[in-house]
Amino acid sequence: MKIFYGINGEGLGHAMRSAEVIRELKKNHDVSVFTGGKAKDYLKKFGEVKSINYLSFITRDGKIKYIQTFLYNLLISPLILLSFLKVIISCILNRPKVIITDFEPLTAYSGLILRIPVISFDNQHIVTDTSAGKIKNLSEVSLYKLIVHLMCPFPRKKIITSFFHPKILSKNAIIVPPVVRKLVEKQKEKAGNHFLVYLSLGGDSILEVLEKSKQKCIVYGKLSRKSSKYLKIKNFSAEDFAADLASSRAVVSNAGMSTLSESIYLKKPVLCIPLSGQTEQEVNAFYVGKANFGLSSSKIDKSIIRKFVSKIPLYEKNLKKFTFSNKEVFSAIEKEIKIGHTNL
Repeated sequence: MKIFYGINGEGLGHAMRSAEVIRELKKNHDVSVFTGGKAKDYLKKFGEVKSINYLSFITRDGKIKYIQTFLYNLLISPLILLSFLKVIISCILNRPKVIITDFEPLTAYSGLILRIPVISFDNQHIVTDTSAGKIKNLSEVSLYKLIVHLMCPFPRKKIITSFFHPKILSKNAIIVPPVVRKLVEKQKEKAGNHFLVYLSLGGDSILEVLEKSKQKCIVYGKLSRKSSKYLKIKNFSAEDFAADLASSRAVVSNAGMSTLSESIYLKKPVLCIPLSGQTEQEVNAFYVGKANFGLSSSKIDKSIIRKFVSKIPLYEKNLKKFTFSNKEVFSAIEKEIKIGHTNL
């Protein structure tokens, strides 16, 4: 079956999980991939990728700047329009039976216009289609929900990846486990003595607290710093990151779904620092704490580090009870592909 698969080009989280899904789908289907940015570079090693321009979010200190984001995307709108026409023409010429979109709007709108079934596969819809979250700023939540709806309008099915299971509010939504990279699946869990630290934005003050607390850390995402007695700064390598994660005592990171999911899969307690103003991360962090898989805090000091370390045995006990695999995800996607095709 011919399938078009669109992937958000912002960051690597969407690309890393979709790469595993695409690899599985290609066993039985003809899959064309549409993406741009870092996602395109990452996915090249898994096969041909059709390059498209993509909507970007402008951030500062971890917060989305909505006015700057709007102005930037307005500036590049002619390029986005050309990419949209490219996808539309490809749909007309190749007639995919189903379109899958991981928060990628051009393929989603193409499916809507040409009446091709669209399956949304992401974790963003956890905010719009479930009872998840305890976010105080209602205006930010409302704006976030609007963005999610605009990025993927009226999909036939919403497959939401999540390690927590709030009540589903939409008839066309289901929750499946997170996707874990095959590289991580192959790792053997080890009891190490270092913290793996991965901070995508900000975090200099957090590193200073960790160093003063004399915690041995392997740090990714902070090449602007130099290694020291307690902080070993490393350039990102997928293989090294997976190995360091598997052999860590615990993880310190922001609250993105990919890092949290892989940490939980390998039974590693997480001290997560959600990026302020990012609704999805605040929801993820809330459920890490609720499940007692780790500790969530917007600010890190020595007392927070001590509290987290003291509760690591409790977090490990809870994590050992929680298991998931990619098989359930692949099965759910395959089922929805068949339903979408037969309902044409």
